[in-house]
Amino acid sequence: MTNVTLANNHAGALGGGFYHYGRYAVLTNLTISNNTAGAAGDALYEDSPMTPENPGVIQLANSVLLGSANNCDGGLFQSLGHNISKGTCASLSAGSDQDNYAGSLKLEPLANNGGAFLMQTRLPQAGSPLINAADTALCPARDQRGGARVGGCDIGTVEFGASVPRSLYLPALMRP
Repeated sequence: MTNVTLANNHAGALGGGFYHYGRYAVLTNLTISNNTAGAAGDALYEDSPMTPENPGVIQLANSVLLGSANNCDGGLFQSLGHNISKGTCASLSAGSDQDNYAGSLKLEPLANNGGAFLMQTRLPQAGSPLINAADTALCPARDQRGGARVGGCDIGTVEFGASVPRSLYLPALMRP
């Protein structure tokens, strides 16, 4: 998955934002926000049986996780770097990761921030630690809303300062 916002979801048991059981799951430029799970893994839960023949692992890059004191549970993930978690995520062990970030992420609340389709995203505010902090080699050219990446790539789904297409939705009108 690339450029996906997973927000305000609830799972009865495991993986409120994302539950993984299978082979590889490559997650790039995600914003995983305010999800809950009844048992474990409010943001992410890795449940794959890990053997040399079936390594089943989440690979995470350029992503932000927030909303829980413990965002990640289950088996270990592979961090590809440039991730930030407001709360713990033990698998964020790359040198460019920021696990259990103590400061403010400076993210706007979930809202419609433009784009070709109606969708809700969390827009970084000026001074956010997400701005220009991602690995540009792993960044898609456009953010979730279709806005071009500006300067260095931002962590998460939405690029600060990107101009995005605005959609105009008009009611259908029928005449007899």
